[in-house]
Amino acid sequence: MKQLIRKQPTLFASIWFQCLWVMAVVGQYQLQMVLLLCVGLTYLFAFRNLWATSWIFSIGLFADMLFTSLGLFQFKEPGLPLWLMGLWLAFAWYLVQMRHLLRWAGWPALVILGSTLGPFSYWAGVKFNAVVWPVDIKLTLIVLGTWWAVFLPLSGYLANREESYDANAQ
Repeated sequence: MKQLIRKQPTLFASIWFQCLWVMAVVGQYQLQMVLLLCVGLTYLFAFRNLWATSWIFSIGLFADMLFTSLGLFQFKEPGLPLWLMGLWLAFAWYLVQMRHLLRWAGWPALVILGSTLGPFSYWAGVKFNAVVWPVDIKLTLIVLGTWWAVFLPLSGYLANREESYDANAQ
């Protein structure tokens, strides 16, 4: 297993993030403590770039808080669920792990990917009953697509900016 992780870190990180995503979105409240434990272990064994991870997590969580307070999202319990915070921690970790691919793709591709895949992930959350969209679906998709078209390139910039600080410090 260690050989696979060393030879294919991008593949391993992608598979692991998808496992965490399923645990969060499908398991929701029932698995949120297991999710947080798994995310904690992930950070313990494969953590890097506190600065970038903190910013990506904070901006993403703030956006979901804003969308919830504006009535675009509704969860089974008031406020943001713990499993969603765990998912944001996992996503921030994943983007930092994928920083080389984000840099390679470039911001035009990240705008396109963000505007399509970001809303798709939330739509999947709706299908798994993790979140409800009380507002018109088209409006919600437009808001999410616009947000993710900005957020994913910004996250790519943040993830790679920290790496350049690390390289200059050595």
